[in-house]
Amino acid sequence: METILIIDDDALVRKLMEDIILAEGHRVFQAESAEKAIALLQERKIDIIFLEIMMPGKTGIEALPEILRIQPEVLVIIQTNYTSLETVIQAIKLGAYDYIEKPINAEQLLQSLHRAIEKQNLQEQNKILIEKLNQKIGRLKLLNRVARTISSTLDIKKLLDLIMNITRSVFKSEASALILIDEERDELYFEAATGDKKSQVREIRLKKGQGIAGWVAERGEPLLVTDVSKDSRFFKGVDEKTRFKTRSILAAPLISKGRVIGVIEVVNQLDDAPFNEFHQELMMELSTHIAAAVENARMTNALEQSRMKIQEYSRTLEQRVEERTRKLKEAQAQLIQSEKLSSIGQLAAGVAHEINNPMGFINSNLLTLAGYVRDLREILTEYEQLERDCQGKTDKRLKFRCAQIKKVKERIDLRYVMNDLKKVIEESTQGAVRVSKIVKSLKNFSQIDEDMLEYADLNENLEETLNVICSELKHKAEVIEEYGNLPRIKCYPMLLNQVFMNLLLNAAQAIEKEGRIGIKTYTNNSNVCVRISDNGCGIPPENLPKLFDPFFTTKEVGKGTGLGLSTAYGIIEKHKGRINVESEPGKGSTFTIELPLEGREEMNAYNRR
Repeated sequence: METILIIDDDALVRKLMEDIILAEGHRVFQAESAEKAIALLQERKIDIIFLEIMMPGKTGIEALPEILRIQPEVLVIIQTNYTSLETVIQAIKLGAYDYIEKPINAEQLLQSLHRAIEKQNLQEQNKILIEKLNQKIGRLKLLNRVARTISSTLDIKKLLDLIMNITRSVFKSEASALILIDEERDELYFEAATGDKKSQVREIRLKKGQGIAGWVAERGEPLLVTDVSKDSRFFKGVDEKTRFKTRSILAAPLISKGRVIGVIEVVNQLDDAPFNEFHQELMMELSTHIAAAVENARMTNALEQSRMKIQEYSRTLEQRVEERTRKLKEAQAQLIQSEKLSSIGQLAAGVAHEINNPMGFINSNLLTLAGYVRDLREILTEYEQLERDCQGKTDKRLKFRCAQIKKVKERIDLRYVMNDLKKVIEESTQGAVRVSKIVKSLKNFSQIDEDMLEYADLNENLEETLNVICSELKHKAEVIEEYGNLPRIKCYPMLLNQVFMNLLLNAAQAIEKEGRIGIKTYTNNSNVCVRISDNGCGIPPENLPKLFDPFFTTKEVGKGTGLGLSTAYGIIEKHKGRINVESEPGKGSTFTIELPLEGREEMNAYNRR
């Protein structure tokens, strides 16, 4: 409901306008002169004013600047019997929002009123957005300062003291605590705390899922409880042991590398007000920096302990050297394999480049040949016309030439040649396109080490992979393609090509003579899925748990390194996806890849079929 002021010296006009506006559910005030209106504006907040320009005493044009000085956000709609373009322009320059003409038309009045209300709503929303933006800017500045502060030390004790003091200061809380997870005992313990009861708190341990901290650690989600007395998740044992009185609590998970390592929580604001959603957003952003700092400090501490162990183990150097040598040989074998793959990629790039040049000539020549054929058909048409024209003529020479043309046509079977020539050109053109596609695929595979995120369609990636390895598949299996309508997702396309190539080659090698390889793509609620299946020999159940382990292979020595599926697993993990396998000996195997839809491109999905 808006507050409207009608300023007009005509009482009937004021009454008419008031009735129309009241029917819309708004509050209405009247003033018969500019002077009375200005006095009213000194006492009451008005949203919209209908201002008559021509009035006795102070005119609307004269009053407009003073009205806007008193209430700058009010929207003024001018009205008059004598509206002229110059008057309207003058009023707009002085700050008027709109104008209507007299006599008053209800539809025009309401349209102008609704426009003004809509503008006020937009202004209010804009003000709210600006306030939120300023809050975010302030929060970012605070987070930047906090991040710099907690990154200034890797000493775990100093770091914990910094974190506790920062959280207590930022949230103006009575107490704060850093609770970490003991993986071995599956418990939570208070690593650091502030407040009067901090020494007693550090003696307490919680089970996973116990209390607010346990709930947050178990689910990896923040939790804001404004009144703990009404929340069954609150664990009273801490207050009973410390004789502390918890009123409200805010807790957030500390997540590092996708796993929860602990919980940060603050308890009771100093002014007795409960924590709110703004505090929760700030806590979540702050927890990210805290988790990273804690993990870095842990790693530094672990490195220091490792250094001390190295010194301690120096007496058993010979044994350790042997162990290191063995690992070095394994790493060297992997490096050699990587180097081979790199060389293959370079070779593929060179071959692709060399093929491209002659293919350019072939394409160009085929186009030229097509033009020549058109010319040849044209001139032959003329010859045939000449032959028809010469028939029935008595001139012996002409009759002789016509007979000769006819003999040549019969000898070379001209009609067949002309028809076949078109077919030859079409087939040559198709062959050139096919070679170009293979060249493009080879070029892409030569860049297999590129580690760049980009939007890609997995249907296109699969087609590209099939182009490269078609010679490996065509004599072993029939490839059945069933492509769904997929969105483009943000991924590492070249790495996914490597995964598809490994799975397809493995499927072909699992087929002894002739079989089928199925490729199906589709989406479920949150993933893009690729399913590659075969009807080959299958995988024994005892081998399934070890299938993605590095160096595990069932192939003969020299025919497999055992790194293909391990590499594929790592690539899918890098995409935050999953790869699953189902297999039955003698019936075949099915590998299913699921990649998250979070990175999909907001555009029309590529429709393969």
